[in-house]
Amino acid sequence: RAFALASTLPSGWPSSLSATTLTLASGASGSVTLTKTPPAGAAPGTYTVTAAASHALGGGSASAPCATLLTA
Repeated sequence: RAFALASTLPSGWPSSLSATTLTLASGASGSVTLTKTPPAGAAPGTYTVTAAASHALGGGSASAPCATLLTA
């Protein structure tokens, strides 16, 4: 199955994924790298980073906090 990948939080932060789709056989796992860039002027603090995967043919999706990011 092919999954479309995206990151939605924090809102307005540029994101870069090493792949925007991931194709997996049943029972298989995979990985991609997500890079977030805090915008200029972002307040120091802890931010929740999320990632989402949706089945490319529709019918299902998942989104969950996957990390926290501490800025200084």
